[in-house]
Amino acid sequence: MILRNGILSRARTLGLVLCFSLMFGVSPSGSHPHDDCGCTALRAVQMTIESEGIAVELVLDGAANHTEPVHLKNPSRLVVDLPGAISLVPSDKLEVGTEDLARIRIGQHRRKVRLVLDAGTSPASLSRARLLPTDRGLVFLIGNVTAPKMARVAAPAPPPAPVQQAAPAPPPAPVQQAAPVAPPAPVQQAAPAPPPSPVRQVTPAPAQEAPPQMAAVRPSASPPPPVPAGGDPLTYEGVMAWLSRYQDTQPSFNAGEVIRQADLEKLRPFLPPGFFEKFDFPEIEVEIQETLDMIPHRSYTQASFQYGGQTGIAADGAITNYVAGRPFSDERILATTPEEAGLMIAWNNIYRWQHMGYRTMDVRMAYVTPGMGGRTKELDAALLGNGHVERTLVTQYHRVYLSHVATLEHQNYELDVRDAKSMHFKDWMQFTEPFDMRGMAFVFERFRDPRALDQVNSYLPTERRIRRLSAKERADAFVGSEMTLDDFEGFSGRVLDYEWKYLGLKHLMHVPDSKQTSHAKYFGPMSDIPFDHWQAREFYVIESRPLYEEHPYSRKLMFYDRQTSTIGMVLIFDREDRLLKVLYTIYDYPQGDPSGEPSETVALWRASVGVNLQTNRSSVNWGSDVTSPTMRASKVRRLFSVSNLTGGR
Repeated sequence: MILRNGILSRARTLGLVLCFSLMFGVSPSGSHPHDDCGCTALRAVQMTIESEGIAVELVLDGAANHTEPVHLKNPSRLVVDLPGAISLVPSDKLEVGTEDLARIRIGQHRRKVRLVLDAGTSPASLSRARLLPTDRGLVFLIGNVTAPKMARVAAPAPPPAPVQQAAPAPPPAPVQQAAPVAPPAPVQQAAPAPPPSPVRQVTPAPAQEAPPQMAAVRPSASPPPPVPAGGDPLTYEGVMAWLSRYQDTQPSFNAGEVIRQADLEKLRPFLPPGFFEKFDFPEIEVEIQETLDMIPHRSYTQASFQYGGQTGIAADGAITNYVAGRPFSDERILATTPEEAGLMIAWNNIYRWQHMGYRTMDVRMAYVTPGMGGRTKELDAALLGNGHVERTLVTQYHRVYLSHVATLEHQNYELDVRDAKSMHFKDWMQFTEPFDMRGMAFVFERFRDPRALDQVNSYLPTERRIRRLSAKERADAFVGSEMTLDDFEGFSGRVLDYEWKYLGLKHLMHVPDSKQTSHAKYFGPMSDIPFDHWQAREFYVIESRPLYEEHPYSRKLMFYDRQTSTIGMVLIFDREDRLLKVLYTIYDYPQGDPSGEPSETVALWRASVGVNLQTNRSSVNWGSDVTSPTMRASKVRRLFSVSNLTGGR
């Protein structure tokens, strides 16, 4: 996929000239992925290294629009954007290793390509670098080097025009006519690989299953499919290429390490495209936490061992014979078909260890856009970055589990309330701010029957009545946020409303045990990156597709924590299969004794963020004083009653 051609030529003084190119090959039809979009393509990066300096030529197929190069310090680097361009260079990092230039990083962003030239041991060289147009694109001249022979510099070089005013560039000369650019090798002519099927195989599960928390099954891996060169990384194909490339990559950092902007590439294998780029700002600090063994309460482990072997999947995907504990062990998941494995993982999430539920009396929802403003004292304590707050909502939230509660073995795993015979759980939410939404309340009801539809009842003070939301409204944006009713904590919908498929195992960065004590904190240009410590944890990768034909999403890629069954991150694609949103959730794990107080072993929700990559808008939600209390039957009957939604109004 990558051609490295070393060419020796005459030395200008004491040095020799080393020229190598990195090329992208055309498809068998002779067309290129960018032909339909009409955008400029970065086809190659060619370097000439001499004793006097380095010439870095950008071979472009189209208009050479660019921003003015910006030199940044600490560490020294040169940044330039190519608006309206896509990269067809098959590598995102080119190692150089000279005093003037350490490496070149190429990043594909929405509507632009960003190039970052990292300084070597002589950082001052980049501050004097020149960027000039050539007959084939652009060239960086670092040091006292002149333009290479293959690049004829236009003199004088006019300032670059804005993208929208740039006249179309004449058709470039055929690439094959340039001496350093060889025709692509046959391997480059391969069409992009289809989405990978599960790459891991296991032997059938043993008759006697071990407790799921103790399982250490590691399926064998087959070679991943080739990564498609070029293309848009913010498409389904681009994300699958990232997943395929880094599926088996292990973390190269250690607990206690703090990763800053200069070492950000360490995180690329563990943060998906579109989300990784949001970490690229000068103040970034990613503190690495030791990967914790997050063990549930012993009652849940015992129930998993006792009943896990009898739980099954019906022909329509419904769970059968479930009593309590974790429904499906690792052995069973990894020994079945991708479709059934996906369903098992989804059901494990629904019935993960959560004791009797949780509550928070203060959930803040901030809608954030670029810029500053719209902040209050309370918001400044949480949003440490530069995001502009368009709107803020404040709610109270409770969830209670009525059945399948592992600690209630003596009560047939049910809470002592009438609805426990028919209900799995109930959610109650009431808005307290702003004034125009104060008093709006919801009760969500999930039935024990997996085929029964959820009931979502809402009270709107302006209408002075209780109404039931339809199934279609679950796919709408919830109160103007970047999340639907099915998006809370990654997934809060009905399993049978989606198709499921298991794609493999993957390490991913996650905040499962927040270091913040009162509430979550965020920083960055949009105030939507957790200021916290992170773990590289192992996740099941699941693809889900909605069965509702008019759903705004085409599919989701969901990352389920292999040990806790919580969802760390969700990638959402629009109807054109472009990456639309990134959802991620922050948890707090008390690290209590599995034989002690049940509430001290629950991974509690602390915050959720929905990032819209297409509108550059985020919904940042965080809770204060989140607890997992033992619920009294009297309170459940009073608070979670639909008839009491009006609150006396």
